[in-house]
Amino acid sequence: YYARAFEKLWMPAHSGNPRAQYALGYLYYYGLGTVRDEDLARAWFRHAAECHYPPAVIAYKRLTNPEYT
Repeated sequence: YYARAFEKLWMPAHSGNPRAQYALGYLYYYGLGTVRDEDLARAWFRHAAECHYPPAVIAYKRLTNPEYT
């Protein structure tokens, strides 16, 4: 059902919903319901992190900080 979730998250994410943005980033990162794309995942995590959504802040830091890789 990941492909269906991806479709349902698309509009809320583009409308600025940080939870949807984080979820879309998660799906992109793991390739669930879509092709795996770490760059798009990072971008969606960044959008959600800019809204101060805590899980996205953590995910974005992990993807951009060499200390975590």
